[in-house]
Amino acid sequence: MKEKYLRKIEALAFTKEDEHLPKRLLIKEYSDDTFKTYYAPFDYINRKAKVVICGITPGLQQALCALIEAREQLAFGNSMDHVLFSAKQKASFCGDMRSNLVKILDNADLPRCLGIRTTDDLFGPKIQLAHFMSVLRYPVFLGTKNYSGSPSMLRRRKNVLLEHLHETFFADLESLPKASIYIPLGPKVAGAFRYAEEKGIAKDRKIIYEMPHASPENREEIKLAKMKSYPGQDDYVSEMLHKYKQKKKAVGESLTQEQIRKYKESRKNTWSKIKNFKNAFKNCI
Repeated sequence: MKEKYLRKIEALAFTKEDEHLPKRLLIKEYSDDTFKTYYAPFDYINRKAKVVICGITPGLQQALCALIEAREQLAFGNSMDHVLFSAKQKASFCGDMRSNLVKILDNADLPRCLGIRTTDDLFGPKIQLAHFMSVLRYPVFLGTKNYSGSPSMLRRRKNVLLEHLHETFFADLESLPKASIYIPLGPKVAGAFRYAEEKGIAKDRKIIYEMPHASPENREEIKLAKMKSYPGQDDYVSEMLHKYKQKKKAVGESLTQEQIRKYKESRKNTWSKIKNFKNAFKNCI
């Protein structure tokens, strides 16, 4: 597949401001759910990776970044292997997500586990230690928007996304070292890893399930995960509740005791999730 699409990429032009991918790169279109899958060069696999970081599917921004880099490398006359490696390195989690990812994993002590200075080095001088991947290897869109996990890719009835997952995610996992540290980004990706464990594909691997998704929209979890000095649970819940009450008061609303109870429970769950995530790296070596 990749050879055919790389030839197409050579003949196309891309900019970071493009609002959609070219129709010539369309792999499949599914009329029932309005899903569309496009090709972008995310095929490279680092079979010696020490850490594997996995998202749902490349978004438009990442896809364009990979396509632009691939086209430049093709124009230089580089080999297909080099083109795919360079595109993957350049585009993986590019943008604000990469910055959040680096800060979160630095504060969780991943660099100590790998013997590096900072997680940011995995996108540069220490790239040989990392593999970046997605459950759905090629960009998937729902209508005109990036697919973000809903509807579920694990629906048991006839499911085009589940087929994509079996074809690419399972194949990638089987090519990667069992001894690597696996970090799924967010609950949707964690669900895919649990599904792979059920099927025996991801069995006996160190998978860190509590990692918050690094998308800028996931503000609360990201803010907690970035904290170098982690707050106590009671202090955190109290502070968050105070801010929430002030916000409601500003618009003339008050909270019932049941609403307060549910809010506090939700904040406790978030606090515990991120605490568990940070603790997961303590015994990584």
